[in-house]
Amino acid sequence: MNIVCIEANNSSHFIEAVFECYQKGQLFAISSQQSLAAFKAFSGIEAQCMLATESAGGQWLDIRNPTVDKQQAAQIVFTSGTEGKPKAIVLSHANLKNVVERINQKMEVTSDIKEYIGVPVYHSFGLGRCRAVAAVGGRAYIPAKGFNLKEIKTLLDQDQINAISAVPSLWRVLLDNAELFYDVAAKVRWIEIGSQYMSPDEKQRLRALFSQAKIVQHYGLTEASRTSLLRIDTASESALASVGQADSEVQLALADSGQLMIKGPHVAMGKVLEGNIVPITDAAGWLLTSDLCVLEDECVYFKGRADDVINCGGIKFDPANIEAELNQGFEVDNHIYLTKIPDDYRGDGILLNRLKTSTRPRAEIFDRVDALLKAKNIDARSAIRFYDVTEIPKTPTNKIRRKQLSVSYLEQLDQQATSNSTRTVSTLYRSIFNLEKLDGNESFSSLGGDSLTYVRASIHLEKILGELPAQWEKRSVKQLSAIDRQRPVKSYLAKVETGIFIRFFAIIAVVCHHGGLPVLKGGATLLMLISGYNYIRFQLIKQLNHSPFFIFRSLFLYVLLPFWGTLVGFALLKGQPLNLWDLLLISNNLYPKLDAVPFQIWFVHALVQCIVVFTLPLLVPAIRLWAANHTVAYVAIFTGCFYGLRVLDELLGLGQSYHLQGAQTTWIAWLFGLGALLFLLENPRHKILLSVLTVVSAAAFYWPDSSRFLLISLGGLLMIWLAQISLPKGLVPLIQGVSG
Repeated sequence: MNIVCIEANNSSHFIEAVFECYQKGQLFAISSQQSLAAFKAFSGIEAQCMLATESAGGQWLDIRNPTVDKQQAAQIVFTSGTEGKPKAIVLSHANLKNVVERINQKMEVTSDIKEYIGVPVYHSFGLGRCRAVAAVGGRAYIPAKGFNLKEIKTLLDQDQINAISAVPSLWRVLLDNAELFYDVAAKVRWIEIGSQYMSPDEKQRLRALFSQAKIVQHYGLTEASRTSLLRIDTASESALASVGQADSEVQLALADSGQLMIKGPHVAMGKVLEGNIVPITDAAGWLLTSDLCVLEDECVYFKGRADDVINCGGIKFDPANIEAELNQGFEVDNHIYLTKIPDDYRGDGILLNRLKTSTRPRAEIFDRVDALLKAKNIDARSAIRFYDVTEIPKTPTNKIRRKQLSVSYLEQLDQQATSNSTRTVSTLYRSIFNLEKLDGNESFSSLGGDSLTYVRASIHLEKILGELPAQWEKRSVKQLSAIDRQRPVKSYLAKVETGIFIRFFAIIAVVCHHGGLPVLKGGATLLMLISGYNYIRFQLIKQLNHSPFFIFRSLFLYVLLPFWGTLVGFALLKGQPLNLWDLLLISNNLYPKLDAVPFQIWFVHALVQCIVVFTLPLLVPAIRLWAANHTVAYVAIFTGCFYGLRVLDELLGLGQSYHLQGAQTTWIAWLFGLGALLFLLENPRHKILLSVLTVVSAAAFYWPDSSRFLLISLGGLLMIWLAQISLPKGLVPLIQGVSG
């Protein structure tokens, strides 16, 4: 087949490209993918070329496009894919012509129509509206940013539009703001509504508001567009619950299962299968749908999709009907969606799916659903379950992928029950990172763990696994869960990560030194070494893969804001004025003596400075990209600068005493940089060079201060050469607790 792709865009330029293919008899497909290779991966169809289109919206479409009555293939469209991979459906020119003629006849459209198309024109409904308007020589407006109530009101005020098309979910938004349209509603002459569920009450409200409009709702499928049509403005009260009638050209019947069967000139000519077009109807021309319906007084009453209908205790209901009442008056982010799950006693249980960000109380939702079910004679309170998700999966046409929600929930339950070790490791990670589920391939590092959660995780993992494996933070949940719990029969030792032990020792050294044991002075310098190591380990790599906004937001919320808050708090408690230089992080480079610095927690001050200096350049995209590809070089440049400043301090006599006499940042920043290099450089040759650098630096900058020299030298060497240290088991909880 000779097929071209047209790039999907909500613009008149896109429609012009589509109409040109219609007129030339060129078979085409609309592609949301960016390349032919991606389109083939999505559809399994190989196209010859991709026609680029402009994305500009806010445009008028003024094209006369007569319909063509040919059995030749015109367009390939794709089902929404609520169940599995979308099917490639082939529509003929005759299919398209039949649909346009029937909808225009039902709506009594004339060439005066000026329509606001409130749905994307690259979807079936929106494109169908463009064809219908163009067929009578009317005009269509394609909004730049989609359905916009204020824009619709303005265009009606200016008499630029007299028709609107949208799906029920958008009409609900309009009805909730009906007062905006009281003075202009009479200007609307035509309305078409998409085929999603809409309650009789909503239809009544719509026809009351737009009392001068011919309002039509259609029901159909990708394979059989606009099968039935309902004239809402003239329908009886009972008929409003239906989705309309089929005209004389369309035949309807029900299978024994209650599924609707359709026959008529609008039914697609076939589907693409292995490069060929094969029929989608049986030998008699009937298309069997997955929709459960009732035919009564020539009207079609939609009861839901066979795959979605919930059969709870023998009573069947369409979840969309419950949702319409449950969600009325709530914003989309607070909507609840019902799906079915297995229930041992009732056949189908009821799963209430909502976004984690929802502000609706769980108890209130539970009671409301229970009341709505009881109104249908379903007493199934114990069969209701909640599932909080980060995203509601939907098709490109905004239909809920209900089965995907149910499968996701059941997989989570299965995952928790697979085995004790899997459940425990998985539960630990989900608790630490506040996650609903894990697929097992995530690691502590990939989930965004930091230095504090690292200690918490290591403590609990050791209890689960017996002892911590080397570099456990890089191993997946599945790998950790698969580790055997074989412990030595008589072992009085346990392994602790070197970094955790050094944190413990440094903290003890700080406390002891300030408690009167100067032999252990220098613990804060050792903590700066660990801080640089952990910054690179848990933060820098993550930042290199994010946007400048993410980097700045993290720096502001988790570093600067807490620091400034503490700074202001100390100033208020001590009754001292707040110094601008403190806020700007440079006061310690200005005051001649530590005791004169208003904010005297010098280690925190120096640490924040180091983090800011390392992070700020990453806000520049070019630097961040370079650093992502040359991380070691990026860190080495900063570390080299810190070393240079420290040497300069030494030459100028600024950093010779514990009181620093000024330059805390340059006095200690080289340790932060050295710690960063300890994490990045792992091969033996680099380890030897780092060992020499660590000992020489400690001697050059601290000797004859033997305590600081030994702490930095020994601490650095342990981190370079030993990943873990074996210690008496009884000490491990103490070490982990203090370090955490």
